[in-house]
Amino acid sequence: ACAERGATVVLHGRTVAKLEALYDEMGTAAQGSRHRAAARALARAGAAPSEVAYHLVRTPAVDDEMAVDWLVAAARRAIDLGTKAELLDAALHRLAPSDPRSAEVAAEAIDCLSGAGRVTDAEALAARLRPHMGASGAARVGAALAAAYAEQTDPEKVEAELMVLVP
Repeated sequence: ACAERGATVVLHGRTVAKLEALYDEMGTAAQGSRHRAAARALARAGAAPSEVAYHLVRTPAVDDEMAVDWLVAAARRAIDLGTKAELLDAALHRLAPSDPRSAEVAAEAIDCLSGAGRVTDAEALAARLRPHMGASGAARVGAALAAAYAEQTDPEKVEAELMVLVP
């Protein structure tokens, strides 16, 4: 039985100084399982996408349609561009690069990263995904990267990216 006593938790007769210590003792597999269960319960209860996403980003990145939908929804409601980009990247880790949605989610993430002044991260994202995408997906990601370079007023990189798109 688990009973709270101030900041102390007693679990099966053993005292744990902090609740975080109990969480840490679970191990990553159990933590991920608990977060996945919490995300699903919140989703069924109609919670806000950000509440569901909080738990989903703490689960292993596996092919999971439900997680992708909630992470993208949370990203689209987020205000901070860095947060949007991180949520979209978490969704991308759960999508196969060949999935038709990957290109659009990646382009959106690149736009957020660029807007947050993180063009190097946008380049890394494009480099990670493009080799595994079809021609149209890679072109969509390339166009987003060219737009990011244009925002940074880097005409040489814009031209180089466009040359890849239109050989």
